Amino acid sequence: MNNRTARVSEEIKKEVSDILRNDVRDPRLPEVLSVLKVDVSKDFSHAKIYYSTLAAFSPASGGGGSAGGVGGVVAAGGGKAGGGKGPAAVGGEAGAGAGIADGGGKAAGGGEKAGAGDRAAGEAAVAKALGGAAGFIRRELGARLRLRRTPELHFVADHSIERVIGMNRLISETIRDDAAKLESMHSAPAAPSFMPKLEKEWS
Repeated sequence: MNNRTARVSEEIKKEVSDILRNDVRDPRLPEVLSVLKVDVSKDFSHAKIYYSTLAAFSPASGGGGSAGGVGGVVAAGGGKAGGGKGPAAVGGEAGAGAGIADGGGKAAGGGEKAGAGDRAAGEAAVAKALGGAAGFIRRELGARLRLRRTPELHFVADHSIERVIGMNRLISETIRDDAAKLESMHSAPAAPSFMPKLEKEWS
């Protein structure tokens, strides 16, 4: 990736995060959405936007907690979809107009502890919402960045952070289990000795 491509990718990442935070209104989007990175093609015709919903759907966050340590975290829709104020709602692009907040809708993943099935459904809804908003976001990018050609946007769910967390969890569990086994071995009572009895019998 050359310097210009890297610069454009970083600018797109920044602007997409801002647009999701302030301009997109769709109840299917969680309050916390992390834009991790952007890959732009050499001719700037396409841009892959990698995002994560880990902070939104993880049990520890309760579906809407704050995220730490992840770059590009945005609160999609400003955290609240009510009131009828603020930028226009989007989601009607590409036939994805269903479920747009009408002044009282809740953001998806807003506080319930989701199971595996609920999380999968939530992630699918997020992917559909982002796909529906892609045209709107692209127009906003064109107005803000004034590129010769605004790339088509493709949102891609990134689960790399989850895989790292899962691997670290397995390592921690293995270390804890090994330590427990060693502790039980050292704390076990010593086996009885029969040597005094044998010495007595041979004497």
